Amino acid sequence: MVRRRRWGIDFVNHVAEAVGRKRPDLWIGTEAYAYSVVPPRKTKARPPKSRCKSRHITAAWCIRSKGSRSRINREFTRHLVGWRNACDHLLIWTYDMNPRDYWLPFPNMRSQPANLRTFVKNKGRGIFMQGTGENTEFSDLRAYMMTALIWDPSRDADEFIKNSSPLLRARRQTDS
Repeated sequence: MVRRRRWGIDFVNHVAEAVGRKRPDLWIGTEAYAYSVVPPRKTKARPPKSRCKSRHITAAWCIRSKGSRSRINREFTRHLVGWRNACDHLLIWTYDMNPRDYWLPFPNMRSQPANLRTFVKNKGRGIFMQGTGENTEFSDLRAYMMTALIWDPSRDADEFIKNSSPLLRARRQTDS
């Protein structure tokens, strides 16, 4: 595992340097996902040269519905901090659905504000929230809430859900 982690960053560093000479406008990155989720201990993404804007990108998946003290969430946060220290540009890809079965409820709505605050605190510069689209549990509320939270992650989930109820009722009346 250690060799794979270092190899991934080393490889991307070499590619970013070579590409940056001809195309300094491109970003070259890597994903921290599956076997590569554990950040390297010593190897770091090279900072871009003055004319080379290549950066490293990492994707992450966090389920905070079990609470921030659960083993999986402590491990995720440790990995996030490691990637924050290993690269200068952290983009996060997170799921707002159950990737194994779109139709099952996904109990993370109340934890999403805390997730976003964790990403911001750890130098997350961008986020991609992957959801299911229409016709799944609370899909309209989820899309509306996630969009609003990206703009303002300090919002409270319960207050947001309570204030969104009239909008959801109006939507349901127009659909029927």
